[in-house]
Amino acid sequence: IIHLFTPTGFLDEEFFVRSYWMWGSDSGNGWGKWNRMGNMVPAGRILSFDKKNIYGYGRVTYLKGKGGHRGDNYHLFADLKDVKKLKPGSKIKNGSKKKKKGRKKFPLYEKENIWSKKIPVTVQAMVLASGNLVVAGAPDPGRKSTEKLIFDNPKEALDAFEGRKDGLLWVVSAADGSKISEIKLEALPVFDGMSAAYDKLFISLKNGKLICFGE
Repeated sequence: IIHLFTPTGFLDEEFFVRSYWMWGSDSGNGWGKWNRMGNMVPAGRILSFDKKNIYGYGRVTYLKGKGGHRGDNYHLFADLKDVKKLKPGSKIKNGSKKKKKGRKKFPLYEKENIWSKKIPVTVQAMVLASGNLVVAGAPDPGRKSTEKLIFDNPKEALDAFEGRKDGLLWVVSAADGSKISEIKLEALPVFDGMSAAYDKLFISLKNGKLICFGE
């Protein structure tokens, strides 16, 4: 059954390379399968969804082996919630149809992307409300080339990720991902620490404050 789950827990805020949330049914088996489901179903560090779509922030492509960290390109995205289940032996994007003898049959799916946006925010909190997607997190100033596994500006990137450059909140359209507004935060949000109710937005910050936007 397709459902929201993660093999490592929903409270884990560490950006471990092999950990993500997914809208799927299986996380694979063996050390080499962790990336496959992330390429077949909606998957990311954090997800929100409505009746038709899945919205999330995560890797553009999940790569394994030596290429794993070369795939550290993140995006904000929307995928259709209704993923297609394929027949065994079908060709899939970013995956393989081969199956080793004795291994569990791996389910094959194919997701359909609606939109994808590169944003300068490392998203750590997200909520969907009134046709808009609100995301908050650390500024993402990291710069790197595909020729190496480290940032060209490692100190600046680490300072931002650890909260020494405060935080950012973006409101984007759920329909196409276009930016609506931006607000600077005095600290990073607690992971998944944002909610919306009664036309108000509530955010729990890592400096211990709970802030509210709205009338």
